Amino acid sequence: MVRFAETCTERSVTKIAAVTKNHLISITAEPVGDKRLVQAIERGEISLQQPMKKTAKILKEDYSWDALAARSVWAFGPGDMQNPSMLLDDTIEGETNKAQLNDVRDLVVAGFQLVGVKFIPMTRNAVHVGLLTAAPRLLEPVYRVHVTCTYKSVAAVHTILEKRRGWAVSENAVVGTQMYEIEGCVPIIDSVGLDTDMRLYTQGQAFCQLEFFRWDVVPGDPMDTLCPLPQMKPVPRNSMARDFVLKTRKRKGLSGEPSLQKYIDPELYSRLTQSGLISG
Repeated sequence: MVRFAETCTERSVTKIAAVTKNHLISITAEPVGDKRLVQAIERGEISLQQPMKKTAKILKEDYSWDALAARSVWAFGPGDMQNPSMLLDDTIEGETNKAQLNDVRDLVVAGFQLVGVKFIPMTRNAVHVGLLTAAPRLLEPVYRVHVTCTYKSVAAVHTILEKRRGWAVSENAVVGTQMYEIEGCVPIIDSVGLDTDMRLYTQGQAFCQLEFFRWDVVPGDPMDTLCPLPQMKPVPRNSMARDFVLKTRKRKGLSGEPSLQKYIDPELYSRLTQSGLISG
């Protein structure tokens, strides 16, 4: 079973509040935009377990953050720190009652990380709205493929990778032998049976090893309701994200489709659609 993840490619087009009887919260989303920072958080080099001053200093000096943003980090998530997101306090004194905000800070963080009970629905809805208004995209895990084969099998290896949405990164002869080493990448969802195919189509002259490499954006827009999804045959490349989302939701027993309309007032949704800020 392949695990997918979510990301966004733009800043949220507008602020939309999630509301309960006594509280109101709005969250906007935008890409972190710095792979080095994401990797540092994943490795634990930047952690909120260390003093906030130290974290802020690292963000300012190593990643060129401004002082205010560097001091405003509330949380990283999810808990496993793979493809981490960051929660920042972007509120302004005078527009927000800071004392009240600090009183519920731990609850908002818990909602962001989906921990606990209170505040989860409101914060979760605010996160969903922020993501869905920021050009959401689907992420898929990718394997690094290490292939050892004979010279005669090199072309077949390239063909097999391409048929599985993969590609070769490097190709080198093994000194003193008739063997070649090919390094490439292939999406994990398309890697099932790869080693068997390698051996079959090269008559046992190629074998491969796989290791996790990175996350890549799946082609297409997962929110595009107009993309073609033919039955009983492969979907077009730009329909893959939508196809993966619908099949994953069906497998998990989730009804309907992901839609901003579920999380905001119908009248507001209509106004945003009419203004062109979101697609209906």
